[in-house]
Amino acid sequence: MRRALRRLVQSAGYPVETFASAHDYLNATPRARVGCLVLDIYMEGMNRPATRERIRKSGAAGYLSKPFDPEALLDAIRRVSRAA
Repeated sequence: MRRALRRLVQSAGYPVETFASAHDYLNATPRARVGCLVLDIYMEGMNRPATRERIRKSGAAGYLSKPFDPEALLDAIRRVSRAA
C-alpha cells in the first residue's frame, strides 16, 4: 500500500517520502519542511465516529475511509498545498 500511495502522489508531481511507522518518521534525519502528512490512523479500540470527530476538530484536510478513491486523496493534498 505504501508503494502504491507513493507512486500515486508522485504521479501528481509531489515529492514524497514514506515511512513504515510513526517511529521511523520521527527518527528520520534530516527532516525537510513537511507540507502534508498522509496517515493511516487505524487505532485498536476506537470507534470510527469518535476517531472521525477528533480528526475533524484537529483541522485535518480530509478523512478517507478504506478503500478510498485515489482522486479524493489527491484533492485533499491539493487543498493543503494551496493553503501552505
